[in-house]
Amino acid sequence: MSVKETFKKIFNKFDTADGLGTKEQKMSSFAWMFFYRFLESYESTQSKRAARGGDSFDRIITDEYTWEKVSETEDDKFLDYINNDLFPYLKEPKAKENPYTKFCALIFENTQNYFRNSIQLKEAFDEFVGLTFSSKEIEEIKGEFESLMDWLTEGKEQAKKYTHRKLVELICDLLDIKGNETVYDPAFGTAGFLVELLRRLKEKSGKSSKKSKTVYSSTIHGIEKDPTRFSLGLINLLLEGVNDADLKRQNTLNIDVSQYEGDTYDVIACNPDFNTDEADDIDKNFFISTNRPDLQFLQHVMATLKPGGSAALLLPNGVLFGSGKEYEAVKRELIEQFNLKAIIGFPQVTGGAATSLLFFENSGKTEKIWYHQIPLIGGKKITKKSYFTDENFKELRANFNKCEAGPNSWLVSKTDIEDKNYNFSLNLYDPREKEESELKEPLFYVEAIEEMLEESSKSVKELKEELNNG
Repeated sequence: MSVKETFKKIFNKFDTADGLGTKEQKMSSFAWMFFYRFLESYESTQSKRAARGGDSFDRIITDEYTWEKVSETEDDKFLDYINNDLFPYLKEPKAKENPYTKFCALIFENTQNYFRNSIQLKEAFDEFVGLTFSSKEIEEIKGEFESLMDWLTEGKEQAKKYTHRKLVELICDLLDIKGNETVYDPAFGTAGFLVELLRRLKEKSGKSSKKSKTVYSSTIHGIEKDPTRFSLGLINLLLEGVNDADLKRQNTLNIDVSQYEGDTYDVIACNPDFNTDEADDIDKNFFISTNRPDLQFLQHVMATLKPGGSAALLLPNGVLFGSGKEYEAVKRELIEQFNLKAIIGFPQVTGGAATSLLFFENSGKTEKIWYHQIPLIGGKKITKKSYFTDENFKELRANFNKCEAGPNSWLVSKTDIEDKNYNFSLNLYDPREKEESELKEPLFYVEAIEEMLEESSKSVKELKEELNNG
């Protein structure tokens, strides 16, 4: 049976299971079962190899917790066994010399079993037995796992939480990692940026997947708040041969960077999820006090970027044209302390928010900013199903390093930015001849109005808080 067929059977079971009403619940269930099956298969192979050499292998899964043994549990007792026996055991793995001890603890510490029906859980669990994790099958699994990620990102709300693979590849190309640099994503989600940068690290340094298990444990760094995305990110990295990266599940914005003296990184890539509520006093964690998550993440990246390093940060367009003391102060700090090399605007994707990419380097203050607007090809709108193509990015790729003016690119001096009160908006400085606007589909305007209302609601809330605080 192919991996695709096995995955299909697994998700057919998930679709009818009590307690798995959302994509996140299904993917969370997939993550822990997949990892357990992978670990059991890996340890079985390693134990046989060690035995042939007269040695032993330090297993996490002892004889009483093997896949075969667990599967013997009676159907009506399976849910209780998983929740009260297997999960507690795997949260605190005893093996000290096993390369997957850390990942095992991280996954089961941060995972909830959403199944409510014991028989349904047992039936879904048994479908994973079809996975053998041979070298050939691993490659097939990678492809099917990427398809699952695409499925997970479908829908308006999902699009706000995940970064399309095409966009991840573009940004990682622009960062042009050298092969001996540390990589960090402070909101790594399903680890799209980390995996793509890891692949480039391997290519540049000539490291094999086996070597990467140790070499890249000190290279890959990331933080993620959401438990489901965190577990999926670990699986994504596991499939690339990484088992000991520096990954933490916590709220990045709880890290105090107001007077930061912690770890810094050579390359930072991030597309934060801003649709979350934060604690009222979290503003104290930043050198410019603010309750705006977009400005908070920008400050976090500024604080954690190593001298000489490069950062690419996807932000909603509100950051560019946002005004007021907080916005002006943060953007002033950015161009005074960093070289804001480029601001790249993306056409709005149907169902998503309008975003821009800020690309900056910790190499001295900004003198000029290269602006580039990603063009629509033939006026064709961008949707999740009809996404950006290489043609959309052709001019950007050709001119990014040179930072020259072109059909969809222009340069803006630091003085011009200061004169406009640190308004970074692309439209404000766009020298291109304005064409007569063509009418778009009604859904486009509905979503644009919805986004403006959300932004207005936040601004009113902040104004009230400012007035109440005197």
